[in-house]
Amino acid sequence: MEKLQINISNHRDSPDITLMVFKGDLDAGMVKRIEREFAKLNALGRILIIADFSRVKFISSPVVGELMGCRERLIEKGGNLILIKLSKDIRQKFELMGANQVFDVSTDEKTAISKLYWENQNKPDEVNLSFTPNLNLVPNIRTFISNIVLQKGYPHKDVFRIETIVDEICNNAIEHGENGENDEIKLKCLIDKFKIDLRVTNKTNDKNVTQLQQLIDNEDKSNPQQDSKRGRGIRLVKMLSSSLKVEISRQGTMVQITKYKEKETHPEGGLNAGTIKS
Repeated sequence: MEKLQINISNHRDSPDITLMVFKGDLDAGMVKRIEREFAKLNALGRILIIADFSRVKFISSPVVGELMGCRERLIEKGGNLILIKLSKDIRQKFELMGANQVFDVSTDEKTAISKLYWENQNKPDEVNLSFTPNLNLVPNIRTFISNIVLQKGYPHKDVFRIETIVDEICNNAIEHGENGENDEIKLKCLIDKFKIDLRVTNKTNDKNVTQLQQLIDNEDKSNPQQDSKRGRGIRLVKMLSSSLKVEISRQGTMVQITKYKEKETHPEGGLNAGTIKS
């Protein structure tokens, strides 16, 4: 048996997360020590913890049970424990014990940090894209964003709606914006457990400013021009979104959309509030 060492430090990139690196064998005699180390961290308010098992070759069933208890106490305080870099033998042992159904297990620190922030602090993940005003790029962009939304656990109904929204606002940005070789469209996506925020900005084509403003104004009226073929994309985005805001100037156009997760409640209003501002 190799003597157990536990190195504890604040994560270099995320100081609010504690990194525990275990080295040696986790036999039954280590249960009390592990309990004490986690109790110290809990008392200090260090409740977001990553445990690195890359240097552990053996773990006993009592230690697994103690780790379960430590995780439960962290969760009670709004924290969590994520295990990373488990060996093949330890993963198999966890599966036999059913512990793999209890613990969050990741392959690396970056993934574990993302999980901790997502699950316990509701910090949004951020995606930023810049692309040339080319209609041929839009299918790949909408698929890329919708795949992220799907991976984050959003229902298929929301995934379809986000894909449609991205398609419409990107196409509109290309249609109404400058489309020279040096022009670009920027898309920013913030996604958390409850909502998705999308923002698309582009350089406005001077010739289209008046026409684009009219489309927004018509849509903002109580009785929009229902027979108008133009502006249908805006009406569709408004219908699919929880909120829609458009800002137009000769310097640029910004479209900002919020879509709340289906069947989720939130303090800012109900689902599909459908407000539009310009």
